[in-house]
Amino acid sequence: MARSKPAGTRDDNVKAKADGRQIAQKYAMSWAIINADPGMKAWFDGFAAKYVAANGNISQEQFNLELEQQEWWKKHSATFIKDYQQSLEDPVGYEQSLASDIENMRAVAQSMGAQVDDSVIREMAVNARRFGWNQQQTQNALAMHVQAVEGDFKGAAGGVQDELMKWAKANGLTLSPQLVESYISKAATGETNIDEIKSDIRKTYMAGSYPGWQDKINAGFDIADLAAPYVQSAQSLLEDSNVGLDDPVVKRIMQATDANGQPRVMPLYEAEKLLRSDPRWQTTDNAYQTYAGVAHHVLRTWGFE
Repeated sequence: MARSKPAGTRDDNVKAKADGRQIAQKYAMSWAIINADPGMKAWFDGFAAKYVAANGNISQEQFNLELEQQEWWKKHSATFIKDYQQSLEDPVGYEQSLASDIENMRAVAQSMGAQVDDSVIREMAVNARRFGWNQQQTQNALAMHVQAVEGDFKGAAGGVQDELMKWAKANGLTLSPQLVESYISKAATGETNIDEIKSDIRKTYMAGSYPGWQDKINAGFDIADLAAPYVQSAQSLLEDSNVGLDDPVVKRIMQATDANGQPRVMPLYEAEKLLRSDPRWQTTDNAYQTYAGVAHHVLRTWGFE
């Protein structure tokens, strides 16, 4: 004689689970989503009990109304839920679908110079799908990972770094690594660009270093361009092509002040006079020719030829 199975056995559990699936299917609700969140599962178990008590006489509208009041459901959009459901019900197909999004995210990261681990790239690709990220949102997320490797940035960030450092050197500026990184991080998010960075440096650092030229600097001129005639004269008179903005005598010319200590622009003829007072000038061919010319003039004045 066959024994009857007591309540709560495995067969009962399987039947209860099947009943739950059937109820979920009736209302087009994903069984995978129901079981993935404890709050959703608790609500659905309560709803299933009401369903049984009402002999199934609960409308789709009532089900939807109760479902939409659940915290998990209110928190996520339809796009999120659809993507999440696919990941639970068809993980193999989901990973295949996600693969191209991961590669696209990795390509954007590389172009920006973002250093991102594979696991983080995958997480970002999933979030981009579920939250419908636009280009700016993707850029903002990746910008957090734009970092220098041994002082050098990669991708677009590296391009900004190269141009900025060359420009700074040409203008006799020394930028701290922290300042450069700050500018590049802002450029990575699209908050600024190289032209705006240069403009900010002109007004914040360059104008203060060369107050006599402040108006022109604020108008967009680089100190390298403003100093060019003086640098050319210095290189010519001192016979040294390496003389630049960082040379002490050139700095003295570009940072000239008047008798009251107020910033001023030094005329070129005065700058050349100052250059000839530099000890280096005494040893140049230019100085020899100048002295020889003066001596010849004196001799002629005294009647010697």
